Amino acid sequence: MAGVWYRAGTLSVTLNSKKVVGSGTQWASALNGIAAGKMLVIPSGASVDIYEIDFVESNTVLYLVDNYRGATGANKAYAIDNTRTASFPDFARRMVAMLNYYQANLSAFQQFYTSTSGTVTVTAPDGSEHVLIPWKKIMGDSDTLLQQTTEQANQAKQAASQAANAVALARLPEPDVKITFNDGLRIERGYGTHDTIDVSAAQDGSKLVQLPTRSVDFSRASGATGINKSGELVTLENDQPVIGPDGLSVFGSTTNLALWSENFGESVWGPRYGSTININTAEITDPYGTNLANKHVNTDTNTAGSYIALPNSFAKDNTVYCASVFVKRGSQQTAAITIYSKLSTNDRAVLNLDYDTGVVSVNSVGSVTDAIGGVVTYANGWYRVWLSANMLAGGSGAGVRFAPSIWSVPAEVGSEYGYIFGAQLEEGRYPSPYIKTEGSAVTRSPDIVSIPAKNNLPAPGQPFTIVVDAAIPFLGTRNFLFVVTGSDISGIYIRREPGGDLRANIGTGTGTNYFLMGQQSADRHRYVLRYNGVNVDSFVDGGGKVTRPPLPVSYNTDSDIFLGSRIGGDYLCESISMFLIYHTALTDEQITALGGPQ
Repeated sequence: MAGVWYRAGTLSVTLNSKKVVGSGTQWASALNGIAAGKMLVIPSGASVDIYEIDFVESNTVLYLVDNYRGATGANKAYAIDNTRTASFPDFARRMVAMLNYYQANLSAFQQFYTSTSGTVTVTAPDGSEHVLIPWKKIMGDSDTLLQQTTEQANQAKQAASQAANAVALARLPEPDVKITFNDGLRIERGYGTHDTIDVSAAQDGSKLVQLPTRSVDFSRASGATGINKSGELVTLENDQPVIGPDGLSVFGSTTNLALWSENFGESVWGPRYGSTININTAEITDPYGTNLANKHVNTDTNTAGSYIALPNSFAKDNTVYCASVFVKRGSQQTAAITIYSKLSTNDRAVLNLDYDTGVVSVNSVGSVTDAIGGVVTYANGWYRVWLSANMLAGGSGAGVRFAPSIWSVPAEVGSEYGYIFGAQLEEGRYPSPYIKTEGSAVTRSPDIVSIPAKNNLPAPGQPFTIVVDAAIPFLGTRNFLFVVTGSDISGIYIRREPGGDLRANIGTGTGTNYFLMGQQSADRHRYVLRYNGVNVDSFVDGGGKVTRPPLPVSYNTDSDIFLGSRIGGDYLCESISMFLIYHTALTDEQITALGGPQ
């Protein structure tokens, strides 16, 4: 028999102390009948110690009439005789507690069976509260319960069937062409161009044999820089691709108009209002991680807007220019770029970088209304910030200014400083990869990227699905994600229009074969173009389906598939991380399963 005395939890006692501390106890609950005068029994070896309770302080603390005589200890078993009523007041107290408990239970039962709310709260005998769903909420209307149960069972059966079908449909086939641009130009599946090699035969003499390569065709007639997977700035030779964290970079020809991009001590740069430049300071390495960077110091606490300037920066009227520079935090929280339009110094664009958050803010001022800017994070605390806007027309020659702190705020101390490297000024809406200059403007040649259409695309009229992971920036001019054949109005392609819309095309004609995919953001997306033998569909990140009705489909399988450009121009000016071709029309469910870029 378990016994009827109160034994819940354990207690801790201290020699010569009247205080008893419980664990897992509910001594203060009136339902348990523990009060002054009750007997506390504590086993001690083969004997027991008996004490009289003086008063109960809480559920876990009570006091004895006499000091505890045994050894100090914790987690001791105990028992309290709560079965005897010591007095009429005690009996009355317990009776009131019992009546209150039963009344609370009756109220809880009434709530549980009659409430129409979402939940009810009831109190258990141990004092804990529990949130329950009332009976009416569980059962609903008794007249429709059977019907609801039947409908739910049918819905569950239908959902299980749909889930099974989705799993089966989402079992994607292996792509016939697969290029991931993880570490190089390797074609994991598919075909490259054919190399002609000599093969000697004992009887036939020397023969020429064509063997397919497993590499993407890439060329660039100049060197370049880029960001590697470690976030460092790297220099590359002619025909060497830039493969960074986001895949293969594809940019057109650009020119850095800043005559001295790294030596800010040259006369073309003008330190103003307390600005000084420490050339190649030994304090820190540049974004390459090898050489030394420049230190930009502001020593004037009275003048707002200490900066270094590149005056008379903009040669052309009504042209969009982009200024960019590498910066690293010194003593300041911010760095800034301001580009003054040719109209006046009141018409400008301003960018501020907050080093604490890595976020830039961009403002258009006066007649300049189209300013945009951004930041790219490099290794070792370096950032590349950029700002672009239409520089209008006029005679002002204020040009580009770089500041060591937030624009128009003087230094708080006498020597506020930051680090600066690699200035670039170019025509265009977005910055191209950094181009080093040493006394004259330098032009970077375009990236030409292609694979042959032959064997990689099925014959015209046969179904296929093309999948590309990339970002397509808003350049204000059209830029191609990929294209088969070089014609403006024929072939297969996805490109962004000057107005921002994405345009897809399959076939030939006068331009009526294309359709618009909407203005997707310039972020990285997964673009899908599918031809099922009748219709052409486009998808973005597994959704956003757009369908083009039947159209004549024709393309030249002897041509090339250009990635990130149309031969001769319209460059992507971003990176491509994956290119796939399936020689089948994937289902909607399979394309949904593909989702967005990884």
